[in-house]
Amino acid sequence: MFSNRKNENRVLFFIKYAPLVIILMFNFFISFFLYFNHNELFDYYYKELIFFSIFIFFVSLYSSFFITNFLEKSLLKYVNALIEEKEKNKKKDFLLFQQSKLSTIGELLGNIVHQWRQPLNVITITASGIKMQKELGIIDNKKEIELLEKIMNNINYLCQTVDDFRDFYTPHTPKSNFLISNCIDKCLKIINSQFSNNGISIKKEIEDFKIFGFENQLMQILINLFNNSIDKFEESDIKNRIIKIKTSQTNSNFSISIIDNAGGINEKILTKIFEPYFTTKGDKKGTGIGLYMSLQIIQKSFNGIILVKNTQFEYLNKNYLGALFEIELPKTLNSE
Repeated sequence: MFSNRKNENRVLFFIKYAPLVIILMFNFFISFFLYFNHNELFDYYYKELIFFSIFIFFVSLYSSFFITNFLEKSLLKYVNALIEEKEKNKKKDFLLFQQSKLSTIGELLGNIVHQWRQPLNVITITASGIKMQKELGIIDNKKEIELLEKIMNNINYLCQTVDDFRDFYTPHTPKSNFLISNCIDKCLKIINSQFSNNGISIKKEIEDFKIFGFENQLMQILINLFNNSIDKFEESDIKNRIIKIKTSQTNSNFSISIIDNAGGINEKILTKIFEPYFTTKGDKKGTGIGLYMSLQIIQKSFNGIILVKNTQFEYLNKNYLGALFEIELPKTLNSE
């Protein structure tokens, strides 16, 4: 902020005094030219030239004051407009981020309900069985302990699901070092039920590495990409459904790739999918801000990029067409 203010002052100083300096230099060069080329003419008009120069000087000074005052006000108005526009964009991006997160949380709650249904059924049935056998007096200590352990295992599973969800949801989480493999596993746990319901197989090629940054934000991006693949599969009749996750690194970048075999993205809209509120899912299915916010987070929080293209790959001796999303993160800004 201090640097910007310093630059503004320099520009205003230049605007204020540049016209005056130019006029003075012009008068000087006229005098210089007359003196060395027309001595008699210079001697004859010496007094007039001095008077004219003084007159021009004060006229220039007077006009310069009004001109520079006008330019200064115009420049300040322009700068203030830019600052105001920047603040509006920041507020808009923040609201979009919150809207995107709430949308994702709504989807995750549906997943959690589904993931909890089976363990809760097991707990209910097991607890009812213990109660009934106790009342009938046909349960021994060993069997009771075994059933109680079964209940505890399912309760631990429920607690772990809550922890995974809390890690994703917690706002204002500070930057930390995290393994990309753990980040991916957390995402897969959260939306595992959707993969199962849609018959999607997950294939992983993980080269593990540590990233220094906001893990929950990267989780939001990965979950958005997974959900887009799931939505695309729901529109298709593909039987062998695959999502492939690959991570790698070079000397300068971390790379995270997600590819599916859902048929790819229409080439006509491929360049528009990162625009805010652009969606092909309809009002009930999506808000159209998931991919836009994913790009914003990658750019602003990780100084990275997201690339997307349609690609072909082979699986089980069969060729498939799908969408490839590739996240590139610079190592220098995302590692300690």
